[in-house]
Amino acid sequence: MPRGEDLGDLFPDLDFADAMQQRPAGIGSLSNVLRIAAAVTVSYALTSWLVPGANALFAPITALIVVQATPWRTIGVTLQRVAGAAIGVLLASLWVNLVGLTWWSMLVAVIVSLLVARQLKWSIGGQLQIPLAVVFVMTLGPGSLDHDMWRVLDVVIGGVIGMAFTVALPSRPTVTKLESSLRAFRQGIYDMLDAVARECGTLSVPLVRGEDHAFAVESRRMHSLSASARAQLVALAEGTHLNFRGRGVAGRLESDALRLQRLASIAVQARGLGGAANRLYDRVDITPSLPSGDFAVLLFALVDLMRAALGSDNDSVGSGDSQVVLTMSADLEEALTVWATRIAGEGRVATDGLASISMLGRIDHLRWQLIDYPRGA
Repeated sequence: MPRGEDLGDLFPDLDFADAMQQRPAGIGSLSNVLRIAAAVTVSYALTSWLVPGANALFAPITALIVVQATPWRTIGVTLQRVAGAAIGVLLASLWVNLVGLTWWSMLVAVIVSLLVARQLKWSIGGQLQIPLAVVFVMTLGPGSLDHDMWRVLDVVIGGVIGMAFTVALPSRPTVTKLESSLRAFRQGIYDMLDAVARECGTLSVPLVRGEDHAFAVESRRMHSLSASARAQLVALAEGTHLNFRGRGVAGRLESDALRLQRLASIAVQARGLGGAANRLYDRVDITPSLPSGDFAVLLFALVDLMRAALGSDNDSVGSGDSQVVLTMSADLEEALTVWATRIAGEGRVATDGLASISMLGRIDHLRWQLIDYPRGA
């Protein structure tokens, strides 16, 4: 389905370059085990009948490697396998028929194949396919050109059968892992802000320059949590591509991407809030105009608003009630306004007061982001 331009960077390109970067994943589910076994068996049976000699070895090996849980990953791995095998077999065949098989001819062949492979913008599995094919051919020894062409055809047959099994009998994609990663990302934001509220103003000894609050560790987790959620979105997009069993999931991908994008934006602002609090509280050179206890009350109210808008525990991210959010938002807005007016009413706003007002502004910005989240997502 067409996707908004502002969401494009969250999805994989799903083009030829992306296909050549696909790499084999784990064996996966029991259904994939059966799919791989069937593809290997059919590849062996067909090539044993079609291909003369011992060349039938390559087809079942190819099927074993290329069959993946999704059609797109299988196509990518197959393209790399077939292209790499063709390049490796042709290079090795010319070389072994020219100089024969010795320790030094094997050394030269492997070095050259590795140098060729490293120039290709493929996955590591695709790159290594070239020297792997070279070692196979060199070990089997010299043969006729017709014999070597059968080796390439053997790989093609195994790859085609592997693709056929995956495209005809693909796994059904699920959103379970994506939803789990989004919930973990959401909880990470809650945990960080809770830690900020509980720690600020409670240290018995002020922090020295260059020293951070403990909640800075929670703040740094946001990047990995965001990256994990994005990786699951990419995997889901790849899993639905060319997969007739994934049409229902494909229809919701843009909505999932929008939820991730908004959650990431909230995380950025939350990290900024945590960074400002890290500098403002428990320092010998700053006396905040917003006391730490009152700051904690505001932060806890913000987290409660987040839970109302984004959900909590096993709730889907963004499952909040917009009317509840509006009511809680109005209460938080009033509290922020009271404190901003109080600080500004103290007279000329010094640096300490300006930092506190800036803190109030950061909280208010997050409040605005949360108001439309349930309806927008």
